[in-house]
Amino acid sequence: MEPGAFETIPQLTLQRRRLVQPGSWEPLAAEPVPRARELAAKGLVSIVDLDGLQRNKADLDTLRKCADKGNVWADAGSRFATDAMDVLVAGAERITMRWSTLAREEELRELAEMSDAVWLGLEHNGAFVPNPLVRGDEGHARAIAKDLNLGIVVIDLARTGTRRGFDKGIAARFDSSGLDRWFTGGVRDTADAREVEAMGYRGCLVGAAWEDWR
Repeated sequence: MEPGAFETIPQLTLQRRRLVQPGSWEPLAAEPVPRARELAAKGLVSIVDLDGLQRNKADLDTLRKCADKGNVWADAGSRFATDAMDVLVAGAERITMRWSTLAREEELRELAEMSDAVWLGLEHNGAFVPNPLVRGDEGHARAIAKDLNLGIVVIDLARTGTRRGFDKGIAARFDSSGLDRWFTGGVRDTADAREVEAMGYRGCLVGAAWEDWR
């Protein structure tokens, strides 16, 4: 994965076919498909599917409609390589497969063989969020990402939707090490984004603060 210019990408959160506010999870007035298409017309947009993450029931129909114009990076809680491929077939340009939701480590390896549009999501919620079904700590997960030449998305759950600024301690845990790194959780303005960039990240995904970004 070749390095490029730093990017700041808007992130929408989807639940039961509605957009919700990250952190509070309250429904928003905007309709998901028109809003996603509006953002996708200007560049890449990230969509977090809570139904996929929490119940392993990705909303493929809504994701397909959102991705009609392309430019969608989906985070749908895929457990299996086949789940992730369903999301890609639905039109996603990229997909995040979270370490905490994997059914088996082999699923990530199988997916990496089928597609180069995969990033590994590593969650923190005060501490690294492990996978109850897969052995291995944060270092093990990072080593697998490097072995498979996968990018990583560092996800700070504790700061999601808070607009309190990102946790520099968590961001600093991930040295450059040749990985394509992205950060999400608490990034509130361009000053934060510049600090994330200075740490060697490829970009950040911005949810709650996006409407106030410009």
